[in-house]
Formats: sequence, C-alpha cells, structure tokens
Amino acid sequence: MVLPGDDLWAIEIECSLAPKPGRGFYQACEDLAPAHGLVAYPGEGSHPIAGGVEVLDVRELCDRLVGAAAGS
Repeated sequence: MVLPGDDLWAIEIECSLAPKPGRGFYQACEDLAPAHGLVAYPGEGSHPIAGGVEVLDVRELCDRLVGAAAGS
C-alpha cells in the first residue's frame, strides 16, 4: 500500500490471535523495503516481532492509516 508522501507499507491481516507472518511476507518486505511492516490481528494491543515488523490490532491499524492519510 502506498500512502501520501510515497511511503510504502507492507500489511498482512491475520485471523489468528497469535499471528505469525509467513516467509512470503518477510521476503516481500526484504524485496520492497517498506517504511512500515505491519501485521493486523483480531486481538488487542501491539508489539514488535522479528524483522522490524509490528503486530497490532485492527483498530490501531485503522488509526495509523487515517493518520498517515491525513499527513500526521
């Protein structure tokens, strides 16, 4: 996903409460070098995982996308 300012974001959406992005997600991040690597899940809260990727709940993902689109 490319947002205003040409920032590329890699976003994976998981249904699991214990999200674990696959090798393909990490390979895409390596190839594309996005500004943000995010995995959204149906739980609550956020935390970093391997490779500079952050797991966050769907509400937080929406807040960040709206904030980025608004330029904040």
